[in-house]
Amino acid sequence: FGPNPFTPNHYPNNKVVFTVDNSDANSVSLKIFNLEGALVREYIFSSSQNIEWNGVNSSDTVVESGIYIWQIEVGSSRYNGTVIVAK
Repeated sequence: FGPNPFTPNHYPNNKVVFTVDNSDANSVSLKIFNLEGALVREYIFSSSQNIEWNGVNSSDTVVESGIYIWQIEVGSSRYNGTVIVAK
């Protein structure tokens, strides 16, 4: 995935893109959490292999700079990591 860090609203690094192995055409969910564990944003994609986050929360407001935890679920598989938002 990448870029990491990324800078919302500043092209070309204005979103982070995750590439997942989804050869079975499962639905894919992406959840973004802050470091306190609060859900910031959730997306559900149908049979996608490239999913992205543009750095906005569920109110469509750009999040603060910092470290965020991402969680991707594809079928029965779950992946986690961190991404840095810089402004």
